[in-house]
Amino acid sequence: MDFAESITDDDSIILYFSEPEKGRATNTEIIQKSINKGYRVIVVTNNFPSKILERLYVKNAVNTEKIFFIDSITSFAGGVSVKSDGSHIMIRSPQDLTGLSMAFSDVLKKFEGDKIFILFDSLSTMLIYLPSDKVVRFMHFITTKLRTLDESGAILAVKGGLDPLLYSQVGSLVDGIVDT
Repeated sequence: MDFAESITDDDSIILYFSEPEKGRATNTEIIQKSINKGYRVIVVTNNFPSKILERLYVKNAVNTEKIFFIDSITSFAGGVSVKSDGSHIMIRSPQDLTGLSMAFSDVLKKFEGDKIFILFDSLSTMLIYLPSDKVVRFMHFITTKLRTLDESGAILAVKGGLDPLLYSQVGSLVDGIVDT
């Protein structure tokens, strides 16, 4: 699947692999393409604090009014500058899958009726905090929830960062895989 054609209107879920140094650029490009397609974007981040991503998006002329953040890294890292508010939910740590699941469900309800695109950044970072079997189960929950609601999404991962078993398990949950 080609990167330019990967953001569609057909409620698909795509797994994106990028080189480590291209992660932020890939993230930004996916966000911009999704917003251009009319999506409200929900960024689930355990890779970069939402404050950093917001600055990155503003720098790249991305309309941040269409973005909501579920941030599991800022509180964990001791950041106190961003609290849960109208465009952020702060989770206590990347290991808190219950909190992340509840926040994910709450945000989907909050924007019920909107055309939603979820960006999960990143699968590779999640593996730092959790064993792969828990990560796969969580990704199954996320992808199943999106499918039952006819919503779209993307999962970011570092190229070469998944072992073959995890690659095949997560690959079986998505509609396409894109190398950027």
